[in-house]
Amino acid sequence: MDKLKIRFNFVYIDFDKAITWFICLYFSNGLVRLAARRVLAVARLQSSYILFANLIIYMPLILVLVLMISKRKIDKSLWSFLLVLCATVFFFALTLFFHPDYDRFFFRETYGAWEDVFRPDSGAVFGFLVVTASRNSRRLIENLKYASMLLLLYSIYQFLKAVSDGYWTVLNAAGESIEQSYNLGFGYTVIFCATVFLGLFIRERKKTYLLLGCISTVLALVGGSRGCVLCLLIFGILYLFKEFSVVPVYKKILITAGAVLAGILFNAFYYDILSWLSGIDARTIQMFLSGDITSDNGRDAIYALAAGAVKTMPFLGYGAFGDRQFITPYYYWGYCHNIILELIIDFGWLFGIIIFLIICVRSIQVLIRAREEQAFVICILLAANAKLFLSDTFWGYPQFWMLIGYLFFVFKVEKKETFTGRIRFVRKKK
Repeated sequence: MDKLKIRFNFVYIDFDKAITWFICLYFSNGLVRLAARRVLAVARLQSSYILFANLIIYMPLILVLVLMISKRKIDKSLWSFLLVLCATVFFFALTLFFHPDYDRFFFRETYGAWEDVFRPDSGAVFGFLVVTASRNSRRLIENLKYASMLLLLYSIYQFLKAVSDGYWTVLNAAGESIEQSYNLGFGYTVIFCATVFLGLFIRERKKTYLLLGCISTVLALVGGSRGCVLCLLIFGILYLFKEFSVVPVYKKILITAGAVLAGILFNAFYYDILSWLSGIDARTIQMFLSGDITSDNGRDAIYALAAGAVKTMPFLGYGAFGDRQFITPYYYWGYCHNIILELIIDFGWLFGIIIFLIICVRSIQVLIRAREEQAFVICILLAANAKLFLSDTFWGYPQFWMLIGYLFFVFKVEKKETFTGRIRFVRKKK
């Protein structure tokens, strides 16, 4: 598969390049839509915007699927994705069968099942394909590197626009567009880029990655909230223990304690630090300083609503998007901002806890056994998923599905190939 190419009228399409193209546009389709809108506006072809943008964005996915199916046997990575996709669709359909009133949550324009879960250019479940189609950790790292560069470029545009306007446009609890001085989702998006770039700097010692990592971190802090720093801190701790395995344990403990202490001090003196760093007008400083991890943004109330749902919950839970019916009347987005609560509400006490424990145990196993590129990938994905304990929904979070794909497919395949290679080497040696 690595060298698979297809010839279309004397044009050769490489599988790896198609995958990289697909992953880059999956993470940065907003940049493509922006560029297409601007170019077509200059050419006075605004009416063709949707068709042109979708053609660019969907073409790589179509090529990837064609290349996967082109062999006599469908590629295993595609089979695994189709299995996950069909299982997810079946679960949503089953939920809708027993709870037809959920249609108002499944089919709404924002925070709906199509937009958040199944849409090919941005739906979270396609994050699974991002990982499995990459086939191995080394190629996945390369793909994430290019995708992060494009995502950072688009994030810089969003940030500069917000600074120019003096506000971010977001949805409030009632589902209304409002002007706000920070964007929580923006912070978590850019901090993902930061973990990729800073991890690459640790691996390759290239100053370019350090610069990109620092830019991403600053953007996340001043455009988002301090909560996203948790992801970066967790990545640093995990990768420290994996990358520097030769470092004595006591030194690791000291470095970790120092990092935690630095994080606490940063949280305490956040306002002073940003004010000192920002040699700009007071209006922009005020905009930067409004993001605050100590503000729960209604989480306590949301947790109380979710806890009430759990008390009256049937044995098998409420099904997909089960928390929406309890939270949406008060908070438009509808999810409960905690992966454990969400799993329990959707799948019931028994299966929700079992699913969570399986993911945790498998994550620990992979983290312990992972080496080099594998350690890099698992640390990035685990750090990104720390967000799900404070915000968002696992149904609509691509990095969650990427983690599932890596834990239960890619890592397993890599270990099997390594083991098979060792057996062949021993036989040849004999």
